[in-house]
Amino acid sequence: MIINQTELEACLSGKLGNPHSFLGLHVVGSQKGLVARALDPDAEKVFLVHQESGKEYPLMKIHPDGFFEGEIKDEQIHFPYFFRSVRSEKDTTWVDPYGFLPFVENGQLADFNNGTELRPYAKLGSFPVNYRGTDGVAFVVWAPSAKSVHVMGDFNGWQASSLPMRSLGSSGCREIFVPGAKIGDKYKYRVLGVDDVLREKTDPFGLRFEPPPGNATYVYPRNFEPESTSRQKQLNPRTSPLSIYEMHLGSWKFNQKENRPLSYLELVEELPPYLNEMGFSHVEFLPVSEYPFGASWGYQVTGFYAPTHRFGTPDEFKVLVDGNQCPDVGNCQAIVKGDLIEPVISAASVIAKVTRDRQMKELDLNYPGYGFAKHKGYGTREHLDALNKFGPIKGIHRASFAPIKNY
Repeated sequence: MIINQTELEACLSGKLGNPHSFLGLHVVGSQKGLVARALDPDAEKVFLVHQESGKEYPLMKIHPDGFFEGEIKDEQIHFPYFFRSVRSEKDTTWVDPYGFLPFVENGQLADFNNGTELRPYAKLGSFPVNYRGTDGVAFVVWAPSAKSVHVMGDFNGWQASSLPMRSLGSSGCREIFVPGAKIGDKYKYRVLGVDDVLREKTDPFGLRFEPPPGNATYVYPRNFEPESTSRQKQLNPRTSPLSIYEMHLGSWKFNQKENRPLSYLELVEELPPYLNEMGFSHVEFLPVSEYPFGASWGYQVTGFYAPTHRFGTPDEFKVLVDGNQCPDVGNCQAIVKGDLIEPVISAASVIAKVTRDRQMKELDLNYPGYGFAKHKGYGTREHLDALNKFGPIKGIHRASFAPIKNY
């Protein structure tokens, strides 16, 4: 065993500020080869596999909590690798989360530390990304007084000790990139406080949360593209009339058939016409951020950047916010779901869809691998798989389409 007992215990407890300096693949010394270490609490056996040659190096289990170590004496420099674990007689291959450089660095968090960061949600939280050619999720959390922080979730079977996070130092933040984690996975942080008490914490910068009694955070797409602001540009806030309607989404109006408050999408149909009819220029929602106790009316916030699950998803909330904006064409009125109301809009919608379908069939003939005739250009799993396999088509895929931003 190369690692000493104190270092081993620090890796398992997470009290080691930089677990990446011990876990993963490391040079032992001049002409002494390499050493590999892995944390896999469920594994009976772990092998390091040379990604290019396919050669396997067995690791020895040196702690019952799933700490493995092995020497590689016939190699002197780092090489691409992955791990193969035997769990209940089943083989599982996985990419080492401790083989990556930090996803974020202290310099990028300077404004957050100084209290001048206007969009902290863009720096902290969970980030589904393709990082250095590997799909996964980067996690960044601020815990300046914590003795250790682990992330756990669906992606590691909720193992409390398998993913200690790296301290970034002066920023007070911890981070880790977890290969294979994905959108829709639930997660929490396991924090050992300065008082030596372990607590499971939700992510204060999460974008979506599970409903009570659960309180885990969902990994959620980070699509922050601004919608059109043309309607706002038409208004001069210094001279335009101001009349604000304050309302609580949970009690404003009920779906009579199901005896529940209106959803975000149902409010899209009901709220704008009411505001226009009553002459209000603005609407103010009582707290709509995520909160655990319904009777608090949202004043006990647990997720400042997540619309509450009670009325729908964050994307549906976005429809409510953006659904009554007009394009910059002079005097106009936005009609939400107008194709169900006005025959002329219905006709225009049919023509647009028929034209689109014809264009997609033509694209399918020229680019048969993408399946345009089937998915019609929407972000289906088939379309995303084709993008991963063949890459985007210049002049066809729009640059603002989130899945191709990394190309």
